[in-house]
Amino acid sequence: MKSVISLFMLLGFLGQPLWAQETSPLKQLETEYIGKDNWRSWWLRNSANEKVKIYMPYSGKNAWEDWRIEGETVDAQANPTGIGSKKWQEWEWQGKERIVMRSLFQHGDKAWQEWEIYSEAAPDEVYLLRTKYSSSEKAWEEWELVPDFGESTGRLAFNTRYIGGDKNWESWDLRDELPEASSEIKMASSFLMLFSTIMPYCHPKARCAFNGLPLKGKVKFVEHGEDIKIKYVDYDADIKVQFVEWGADDCGQWQKVDYGEDLKVRIVDWNEDLKVEKVDYSPGMQD
Repeated sequence: MKSVISLFMLLGFLGQPLWAQETSPLKQLETEYIGKDNWRSWWLRNSANEKVKIYMPYSGKNAWEDWRIEGETVDAQANPTGIGSKKWQEWEWQGKERIVMRSLFQHGDKAWQEWEIYSEAAPDEVYLLRTKYSSSEKAWEEWELVPDFGESTGRLAFNTRYIGGDKNWESWDLRDELPEASSEIKMASSFLMLFSTIMPYCHPKARCAFNGLPLKGKVKFVEHGEDIKIKYVDYDADIKVQFVEWGADDCGQWQKVDYGEDLKVRIVDWNEDLKVEKVDYSPGMQD
């Protein structure tokens, strides 16, 4: 009789998705949709092609503060636990495990490039999520999760599938050579990699915080033909605008203007006006 019971238990275990068994390495991360909102919802797949959804359930300027992670055997959420303008610097993952995710730098270019991650059940087993080439302008295109304890040389690598162009953040190849990390640690790291990669570019409010700047913006709703005042710019200089469908990137300060940015303008005289189309929505907007 014991043999029969053991056999049924074994068959039941083998019938579970590999997410539950934690026996299948992670393989791919990609956006769910096509279009301007595609950064809000993602599929995380393992080598058995089973998938978990990582997404924001709400809209609005604070939508980035609530993420859900759902699958057949996965039900978790990630929320910031920091205070004030530093809210984004510390997160909590609530699922089968409670996982702490904390930025190792408070501001500057490296603020989003290196994090420590650990389960509250094993606080001494700290993992580091970091960009591989922190000095490169394209540092965000390659990430790794590595243990900061013991003698393990394993790693979970994240590599963008498209170098350059508009699609370079929409799909990632994962090389999972970190069997000692739990599936929840790996899923939490996948979420955090996305947050650190996408939010500084897609969400001006978050980007300001990443760079230690005030969480405020000067962008407002404008009607067709209304004017935006700009300061003098040199010949062929550019106004720095990122993801213009969602509004200008403005932290309440003039941003550095580099060659090759998005919006070209001509030489303008003092107090001359720049005509713009209607701005439908700006995440960095405040009343």
